[in-house]
Amino acid sequence: ISKLGHANSSGDTALMVACDNELSDVALALIYTGQSNPEHINRIGQSALSIARSNRLFDVINELTKDKNTGGKKINNNHHFFQNV
Repeated sequence: ISKLGHANSSGDTALMVACDNELSDVALALIYTGQSNPEHINRIGQSALSIARSNRLFDVINELTKDKNTGGKKINNNHHFFQNV
């Protein structure tokens, strides 16, 4: 993956690969660039957030669920962090 928001042949972005490999520091660095395309869905229906939840990457989960329009307050999404685990 040569560009942050671009996907590989499996449909995974660099952020998704970092989450899948449990590389929280790398995932957070990618998020902070503002170019990591966290809303992207891969070929099997996963997002970076769903992968982070599966791997219990709490810092990444917290960053991905912040609402940028409210000064970083967490969004109210009524989803359980670890459903399907």
